[in-house]
Amino acid sequence: RGEAGPYGSYSSLAAARAGLLASDSAKSIQSGVERRGIFEKIMKGNSQVSSKSTSADDLKSAKQGVLNLLTLLKERYKSLAAKRQLAILFSFITSPQLQPSNEICSLLGEADNATITGIGLLKYSIPSREAGSRTSPRRGGGYSLDTFPRVRIGGPPPLGDDFKPATAQPIMQTTSRVLKIDIVDGGEGYSSVPQVSVVGQSVQRPCQATAIMDRHGRVESVVVLDPGYGYGKGKEVRPKVLIEPPKPGKSRSKSPTTRRAKAVADLEYEIVGVDIVSGGSGYVMTEPPDVRISSPPEDPDWFIAVQESPELRMLPVLEEELLEAAVFEMRFADGSLAFSVDRYRRR
Repeated sequence: RGEAGPYGSYSSLAAARAGLLASDSAKSIQSGVERRGIFEKIMKGNSQVSSKSTSADDLKSAKQGVLNLLTLLKERYKSLAAKRQLAILFSFITSPQLQPSNEICSLLGEADNATITGIGLLKYSIPSREAGSRTSPRRGGGYSLDTFPRVRIGGPPPLGDDFKPATAQPIMQTTSRVLKIDIVDGGEGYSSVPQVSVVGQSVQRPCQATAIMDRHGRVESVVVLDPGYGYGKGKEVRPKVLIEPPKPGKSRSKSPTTRRAKAVADLEYEIVGVDIVSGGSGYVMTEPPDVRISSPPEDPDWFIAVQESPELRMLPVLEEELLEAAVFEMRFADGSLAFSVDRYRRR
């Protein structure tokens, strides 16, 4: 004979203990007609449950009854196979008000316990004339050496401290373009705008930049008009920036002192892949988590939102057409394949 508790009869002491620890007792429904109505709504998955046909108290009782029943069954059936069967059983409750979707996801997470083993970048079109392109910040570029993106992976269902979210880091390489030029020393004694040159080896397309002066005869900033192409390719060496010195005898300031301005160039970097640091655990094989890549802090001066293909130039460009990534492979704890999508394997 089972033990008596606040939720009816239990088949074991462990199940009774789980019922006693539940957050709220389910209310009894005395009428056999009402009991059958709620039961039918739960088990037949009536998605039209609303305040018109069922009171709020009945819905709350029905929902709590489902949760109580699931708690009892989880306490009794603890094997991974049993948890998967419980998830299938309670998924038959199709009503959004009654289905314990979070608990089902947690059961599947415990049963599958999948680990992420592959993340790929979604494919995007590469222009035929890469050297003259101005849209790389929308195709994975736009980053500097100090502003690499962060890769955020959605966590598994909340299952406790034994299950961890996956972590990853970006794989970066330079596009050989000049992203920006920063002033180190504005110099002194300039009477006219100096010329700016960006020097590098094996440059396919020279960078074009112009200096901006303040009213005190100093270089305030440098605007990159054309990022060029071929700088630091293969070696990732910063190109050298040369700013023309002040012309003697023509200073705007009262002081005759002149000093040449100095600046440094930052190369543009792009993300070319995602390296998994930790695959995590507790993921559901049919629900791979979302992967987010943080955007560059801002667009460079030279960015132009245009269609790369001449035949598409009349079409508008989406301002938020940023690079995306997705999980393409997950595996079970024994190493067997749990999930795979081939189209994300390569960019």
